[in-house]
Amino acid sequence: PARTEMSKNRKIITRFSIPQSLRCILLSALKEEGFAVENVLRLFDDEAKLSEICDVTGKTTFSPDVFSLSEGALDVVTDIRYAATHTEKEVLDRLQVYGVPMVVLSSQAPLYNDKDSFLIRTLLDVYNTFTQEKAEPIAIGGGTYARALKLGAGFGPEFGKEPSTVHQADENAKITDFELTFAMYYEAIKRLSSGKGRR
Repeated sequence: PARTEMSKNRKIITRFSIPQSLRCILLSALKEEGFAVENVLRLFDDEAKLSEICDVTGKTTFSPDVFSLSEGALDVVTDIRYAATHTEKEVLDRLQVYGVPMVVLSSQAPLYNDKDSFLIRTLLDVYNTFTQEKAEPIAIGGGTYARALKLGAGFGPEFGKEPSTVHQADENAKITDFELTFAMYYEAIKRLSSGKGRR
């Protein structure tokens, strides 16, 4: 049986592919165990047409990451990150093309806010006021702290004027950036809690 792990933290990533040398090793091992390697190769083609499931947050990606052979069965754990305005059911329905049983091991609902919503308009206005920029909102992948809220969005503290060190070696930020971020948070909380500007 195949096990499919659904991980819905939206992320725009390049389609997964095994380097040719590793693919040969994997396929040789599977062939020795009596598996039809052409069926395994189907996982690396977009046979389910998942890449057609897309929106402003990007294309759906399907990454078969972990293969394990046990008692004559091949388990494949995959990471599927789908476009935020689509549903898990839509993805699972398309995966039926593979004709194997699937078990959802974990699942997270995507987080998406329309760029014209009160929350996003307010945060963007605060950011642009403080930075004197004309920035537009962006949709990013990955799971953020905002996912814990019923209505939330990732906001700050990275500014475009400096090279990003976020989640890298020697991650750092300037004290002046922290001070600006705290001032922005204060203003954003004031505006959001007042409800002024809500349509």
